[in-house]
Amino acid sequence: MEVEKDTGQPGGLSSSTSSLPVSAVEAIMDKYRYNWLEYLGAQNKPLIPKDSFIPYSGPDSDQLTAACNELALRYQSITAEELNAILGLYCDREGCSFNTNWTKLLDILIPLRCTPDQLYNLFYAINTKFLPRNTSNGSICYQLMYLVLQYHDPKLSSHLDSHKVFVYEYAEFCFTAIFAGYFEKESVFAIWDKYFEKGDPFMLFSMCLVFLINLSEDILKENDKQQILNIISNAASNFSSKDVGDFFSIAEHFLEQTPPYLLYFEQFQKNFGTLSTSKDYQRAIFGSQNEGDLPIDISSLLALPVDARDLLGLTSDENKNKSEDFFKFFIIDARPNDQYSAGHVDGSYNLDSTLFVQAPDQYKIALTSLDGYRKASHPDDHLLFMGSGHEEEDSYVYMMVANFLHNGRKNIALVDGGYKAIHKLIAPNFERLDGHYEVLCKECLLKNPKVGTTTKKSSWKSKMDELISTVKSSAPAVGEKVWRIAQFPAAAAAVANNSKLLEHVDSSQRHGKRYRNQRSVFTLSDSDSDVEAATYDSPVAKDFEPKSLEDVLAPNEILEHFEGIELLSNGSSWRTVNCIVALTRTYMHVFHYADEKGKVFARSRHAYGTVLRVTSKKKIPEMLTFKFGYISGDECKVTAVQRFVLPKAGDCAKAIKMNIVNLNPGIIN
Repeated sequence: MEVEKDTGQPGGLSSSTSSLPVSAVEAIMDKYRYNWLEYLGAQNKPLIPKDSFIPYSGPDSDQLTAACNELALRYQSITAEELNAILGLYCDREGCSFNTNWTKLLDILIPLRCTPDQLYNLFYAINTKFLPRNTSNGSICYQLMYLVLQYHDPKLSSHLDSHKVFVYEYAEFCFTAIFAGYFEKESVFAIWDKYFEKGDPFMLFSMCLVFLINLSEDILKENDKQQILNIISNAASNFSSKDVGDFFSIAEHFLEQTPPYLLYFEQFQKNFGTLSTSKDYQRAIFGSQNEGDLPIDISSLLALPVDARDLLGLTSDENKNKSEDFFKFFIIDARPNDQYSAGHVDGSYNLDSTLFVQAPDQYKIALTSLDGYRKASHPDDHLLFMGSGHEEEDSYVYMMVANFLHNGRKNIALVDGGYKAIHKLIAPNFERLDGHYEVLCKECLLKNPKVGTTTKKSSWKSKMDELISTVKSSAPAVGEKVWRIAQFPAAAAAVANNSKLLEHVDSSQRHGKRYRNQRSVFTLSDSDSDVEAATYDSPVAKDFEPKSLEDVLAPNEILEHFEGIELLSNGSSWRTVNCIVALTRTYMHVFHYADEKGKVFARSRHAYGTVLRVTSKKKIPEMLTFKFGYISGDECKVTAVQRFVLPKAGDCAKAIKMNIVNLNPGIIN
């Protein structure tokens, strides 16, 4: 991007302040000098021996000498020989050649009226702390800038990409000289002052981001590459010093909203400690030329990566409630459902990416449900996708994420290394995972194939963890129905007028009056030790003739019905099915939704006299477990167990209890 260079005014400021008295201009320069020496840690640097200042004799010595002569002619406070010695010393110590962008930096530093020692120390600190080590086309700073822009404005990023406006062309003016030579000098002084005070080199990315996003509306209207570059160029030359305050504040906001750079904010660092990913990028991008370029290439990444170590730190018990001033991640585990059910990061939600290709209609339903839940419960959370960490499986994840980006979805990141990296980091402390089940966990099986062939009976705890995991993976579908109630005024009014009816049954209501000579049918469990509920299941005996849901619910004998999901087990894993629980005066009917819209299958029918127990878990109060069977003497024979997650579980339990009592009033003492 070419912009006419600002030749500057006496004293170094732009024409807007050239009318100030010399003493006032000098006072401003003195203030900047004092500030920057402090911010950059250069005020107490030892003096550089005079014999260290030797003329540069490298391959670009003629070009360097010409640049020094030009600067010396413009300013009276330093000689060409001193400038030559300063740049020569830097090249010698850093083992590098002359860079023409250095003259833009010196054009800002020389007006500060520093001593040669101070000028060298400021120049050195800026180059090694606040400017990328490598700014050639294709270097890592531009690769990362591409991902940052895509994270915050995928539509703008895609537009620039489709018109072959490459990152180097729209970000070079920022990364080579921090806007010097492109913005008016007064603006550059103000920006540098705030940037150095902040002390965070990654502010460079967010400043470039804000500059581009501010031009988004104009850029998106233009389809010619050169015209797009002209828009950026003109905006740079017209940038006003009056805009610096707002510009920097917005840049700070975007930095707070960008992973993985949060560690550089004092409050975040205090709360969470240092994040791994940011440290890696800082070493790769910033620092002395002597360090060399770290072998990091992120040009092939689909989205901003989040290190598995950082994710575990952010989701740990001691940290998960600390990030009140920073965004949180809504973690979407995109592995197949069976892998998710065998163990996942606490708080994550399952969206099986294989459905995107293999069952697109099911995928759309699942995505709509998940989106509805997220918007209702976590509207400000950013999306963090996690695959398995295995290339073949993750191809589905990448297709799904690419579709999100194509549709302009903002704030999307990927867990680097996927679940495989998470699993490896925490092994063998798998209690940090939710619902980890070694016998079914793919990572455990890959590491120790014998685990999958063990005949040892799994514990009730593993069964319950797996069951709870399956419920949580289906929670968005249930939450969506609750969310719909809140969105429609008529339903909301009904909820307000019947709030007592919608309350979940508490422990006292469940027990109420006991049935004669036996425990209460309705129980709130105090633990997860309901072994029978975890090991029994009833066979799925569907009537394979689909029926219209409207016809099923139309008869007068249907007193009430409740929508939700049923949890089904094959003995080794769980799955969920959308269902309807319909109650008549004498029977409890269960219907499963068919593939055809508006159609259902008859799943089961139970007389109320066969209800032995209805249990609700404290962990998931919306989940009801029904045991059906008969009593033989003093022994209860369980013939079937069915488990449901119902948004109105309390209403359902109360209705069944009342129907049982109405059929047999004498059952109550």
